[in-house]
Amino acid sequence: MFSDSVSKSASQMAANAIIRAIVAGDLKPGHRLHQGDLAARLGISTTPVREALTDLAGQGFVRIDTHRGAYVTELGVEELRDVYAFRAVAESEAIKLTALRISQEELGKAVRLVERMERLDDPTDYVLLNHQFHALLANASRSPQIASVLAKLRNVTLIYVARAVMSTPQILVESNSRHRMLIEACEARNTSLAAEVALKDMLCTLELAVSSAVDLAQV
Repeated sequence: MFSDSVSKSASQMAANAIIRAIVAGDLKPGHRLHQGDLAARLGISTTPVREALTDLAGQGFVRIDTHRGAYVTELGVEELRDVYAFRAVAESEAIKLTALRISQEELGKAVRLVERMERLDDPTDYVLLNHQFHALLANASRSPQIASVLAKLRNVTLIYVARAVMSTPQILVESNSRHRMLIEACEARNTSLAAEVALKDMLCTLELAVSSAVDLAQV
């Protein structure tokens, strides 16, 4: 029992470290993920690294190919646009449910996340907290299937969002403002306004994310 717990802890630590490296730009789209190299870097055995890569593949951060092995998920420009087009519909519908079902406790957590983001200077920390903020809102829809689909869509685009934030830091002020508007719309149970703000938030990120995809493909 104890050894299983330790293994899961090491696996989660490895997964978190890989996600952070992806967001920070240390691991770029298409980068091969060698278990031995990652284990040596993290100071752990290859077993939790292998478990972490399997978990991350299920979440969309990583892809595993029989011949190519594990590598950071990579999207072409058209595929990225397709993902955002689908997200535009799904996120708008999910936030309507969230506006109706979110609890006061969840609203409080959302406010605290935004307050933390507003104080941050580190773009990596900002992107990770932003990811957590949107996951909280999706989970508050009380629709596990929708939340699960949205989580994977956000995960596969996270590296491009991160690159957009790092190359255009001035968007953080506008992003924080939209986060506040989302919370206010949910608190007021205003489904149409919540959907409008969520859609605007994605559209403001889309072209920057696409530009990031083009830049990363040329590296």
